[in-house]
Amino acid sequence: MVMVTHQSTRGVTSVCVLVVCVVLLCGSERGVEAAIVPSAGYREVPNWVKLDGTGWSSLGQVSGVGVHPLAVVRGSGDDSGASEGNGRKGVWVFARGDREWDAYSFDANNKILYDKPIHRPTILHFDDDGHLLAAFGANEMYMPHGLSLDLEGNIWVTDVGRHQVIKYSSTGRVMLTVGVFKQPGSDLRHFCKPTDVAVARDGSFYVADGYCNGRVIHFAPDGALIKSWGST
Repeated sequence: MVMVTHQSTRGVTSVCVLVVCVVLLCGSERGVEAAIVPSAGYREVPNWVKLDGTGWSSLGQVSGVGVHPLAVVRGSGDDSGASEGNGRKGVWVFARGDREWDAYSFDANNKILYDKPIHRPTILHFDDDGHLLAAFGANEMYMPHGLSLDLEGNIWVTDVGRHQVIKYSSTGRVMLTVGVFKQPGSDLRHFCKPTDVAVARDGSFYVADGYCNGRVIHFAPDGALIKSWGST
């Protein structure tokens, strides 16, 4: 189980919690170390991403990177059981392109100051060699943040400018949106800069909310509220 916290610019630590289940070998200290320390065989691959076809000359600020959960466990490229497309293969990237999050991006009430969304695709799918497989999300995102995949190969993202969580199929179809568009809040209909999503095997999901709230909200697969804990 991993707990992630965020230190805000005002010095207040807001808890942004995602629960990650890890199988630890043998339950021993040596097993824990083997599970969390990368092998010495890992190396950086320079210029791995090929941007041809993305419309970008640079990815800019990359806020999220994800692979299918089973690809991590077994290195599988098998796409059987995926809801649409080939979401189980390759690497997914959530990028801001020519937009930057800086001191002038939001007002004092956490509302984003950009009037228009990012005009190029922000959700990019690359194969293992860095070649583009798919790209979508153009004219939809204001400030990309978290990205994760569920077992069916669907892509879940959070946009801290929209204050929303969006679920996409791997072909780019919007399947679910939670939160109120560009309206931050602390009640159970709103998020305030939600940071990430973790999806359970049963399809329910947990949202870490967020930079200006300090809570986790658990939703049913259809987006119905189950429970919330933490502070606002």
